[in-house]
Amino acid sequence: MNLGAAIDKLHGLRERKRILEAEISKIRKLMEEEELNIFALLEEQDLPGARGHTATVSITESIVPVIENDEKFFEHIMETGDLHLLERRPSVRSYRELRESGEDVPGLRPFTKRTLSLRKN
Repeated sequence: MNLGAAIDKLHGLRERKRILEAEISKIRKLMEEEELNIFALLEEQDLPGARGHTATVSITESIVPVIENDEKFFEHIMETGDLHLLERRPSVRSYRELRESGEDVPGLRPFTKRTLSLRKN
């Protein structure tokens, strides 16, 4: 296969993927609407769960954090050293800005990620 044919094949695959992702997005929206409907029906009937012919649902709950005040949250981290409250991923944008200004960030090294840019003719 020559380079032009490989590029066209990649473009075709990307277009096919976009069509499938659009369909998945529609299905995801329908699922979210149906979940809200089922939540309402369960609450209306005061049930923790229910069963259909092919599946069963039950309401599960878990506590997740929501940052209510950035300043207080980060102040707490700085005072206590509770870094485990943060996810372990550096900010790409901030790292690039520091690097461009000539600053080194201890513990990080630059990695050049290579990607193909594909545009429709």
